[in-house]
Amino acid sequence: MLQHLMINYDLAVANLPALSQKPYFYQQHCDNTVYVSHSPRHVLTITQQQITLDDVVLGGTVEQALRHCLTLYPLPHQQGLPDFQTGWAGVMGYAALHNLEHIPHHQGQQADTAQAVLCFYDVVLAINLQDRTAVLMANAYPDGASQCAADKLAAWQAELAQHRHSFATLRTSSERSSNPPIHLQPDMPAHTFQNLVRRTITYIQAGDIYQANIAQSFHAARPTEFQPYAFFQELAHRSPAPWAGYFCTKDVTLVSNSPEHFFSVRGNTIITKPIKGTRPRLNDPVDDLALQQELLASPKERAENLMIVDLLRNDLMRVCTAGSVVVTGFCDLESYQNVHHLVSTITGRLRQDVDTVTILTALFPGGSITGAPKIRAQQIIAELEPVPRDAYCGSMLWISNSGRMDSNILIRTVMIDHDTIRVHAGCGIVADADPVAEYAESMAKVSAIANVLANP
Repeated sequence: MLQHLMINYDLAVANLPALSQKPYFYQQHCDNTVYVSHSPRHVLTITQQQITLDDVVLGGTVEQALRHCLTLYPLPHQQGLPDFQTGWAGVMGYAALHNLEHIPHHQGQQADTAQAVLCFYDVVLAINLQDRTAVLMANAYPDGASQCAADKLAAWQAELAQHRHSFATLRTSSERSSNPPIHLQPDMPAHTFQNLVRRTITYIQAGDIYQANIAQSFHAARPTEFQPYAFFQELAHRSPAPWAGYFCTKDVTLVSNSPEHFFSVRGNTIITKPIKGTRPRLNDPVDDLALQQELLASPKERAENLMIVDLLRNDLMRVCTAGSVVVTGFCDLESYQNVHHLVSTITGRLRQDVDTVTILTALFPGGSITGAPKIRAQQIIAELEPVPRDAYCGSMLWISNSGRMDSNILIRTVMIDHDTIRVHAGCGIVADADPVAEYAESMAKVSAIANVLANP
């Protein structure tokens, strides 16, 4: 049974639980809804070596483990409340489902590194930043008593009143981060990345692929005093993104400034919105407008977008009824703090025999950050990129007990462990790609993160 409690918006925004002490999930959506939760009831962890649920090793495959967890606590969707009505949330890294298609693991991937962490949250706070409303939702699972849900709501409400942490999206311009300056260092020089682009073009010319997304990585040592959540606040304040997120576990923290939606499921409808085509933002409005128009008119960028649209149409057709997959928007311009993007929208009607795990395995990882054909592109990525992607190009997602779900693509994302801060940035490579221009595009994509780290 789901119970909910409308709470004071200002209380919800100004008095959040302490973040650094416990596993924590925060994700913003393009409809201005923010979902927050902490202290999960269960934690599912997937590594290359094993799958564990609350430190108990599970047998079977990744799909079997996911299906077991996602069907533990079914709950009908309650109309009139936000979509994430408690359930599983977390991160699936880029390689989480490699075993499904026999994609080789990156040679630098450590076998004990978590490829996915999904947490079961039985209390979720949903805040609508536009309507200035907040609702706390709790379910009685796994305890089974309605009073338990009421007790959970009361405990969360009391906790909200005890702590003082501001939401990133509501920062004021006078607030400043207390973090030290940090300067990212590339893991390869410019000419090495450009050579990777040339090698990718060789594969395209040989007929292996039409396109592949090739990334470079950056790193910095993590100072002892560095506070990931303060960095997240500052990044979201200076460079707002519609699919931002923050996910904290005992081993790693992810700060995502992602502009890209992966896919959402509402009832029997699925929507995906790939990004392909990028130009940097310019300070001069006239020059910036000229770049927008150049991007919209670029045959190369539109062809690149079309290839990924076709790939994702094919992925959706694996789980949708015949004839229902439709492109409802093609190469629409979306502008952000540091870049312009071309974004397309594809929708479909799900077949009755598919479940959440079937959908994930059909679509994961996103076509916009792999290439076409998808499997061969992933093989080439594993061969060429010198640093494993880990969470990068995976997805931060939630899956409600009712079966609704939403997810982003983990681009513009910072991975923070106890010692290191790491960032990746990639580009879609096609036959007529210019290696120098692709390098410049990757640097533009990482610029907002690098600037906030260097100038907190």
